[in-house]
Amino acid sequence: MSTPAGAAVARGRGERPADAHAQRAPDPAPAPAPAVFLDRDGTLVRDFRHGADPAALTLLPGVAPALRRLQAAGYRLVVVTNQAGVARGLFTVDEARAAGRHVAALLGAAGVRLAGYYLAPYHADGVVPRYAVAHPDRKPGPGMLVRAAAAL
Repeated sequence: MSTPAGAAVARGRGERPADAHAQRAPDPAPAPAPAVFLDRDGTLVRDFRHGADPAALTLLPGVAPALRRLQAAGYRLVVVTNQAGVARGLFTVDEARAAGRHVAALLGAAGVRLAGYYLAPYHADGVVPRYAVAHPDRKPGPGMLVRAAAAL
């Protein structure tokens, strides 16, 4: 087998042919998917009366078609909602989560898939010690947005 003269000389100096170290360019990182962060009460659903049955939550007119258009355009949809009623002792965090599941089900039945649902049960003036704090998750703090963005 014959070897090109340049290759033999290169090997003689302890080197390899130029293409021996060639590397494939790394695949570019996938572009991040755009997202829309949505409030719940008064934006997606009528304001929810504290202590009411979550089944009483109804989507506001036009919400489902608007969200379907955003979804079709490639946007991921994330709900971020303050639920100070938990900190104020008006309802439990489990009841707040049940209301969130109901909203997600209403949207799902309308052809809208949520990429995430985040709630902040905190309020500095609350009466439930665990939630009566100035927490960065509570809007306008960035906590829920930061966590949601990391999860997307």
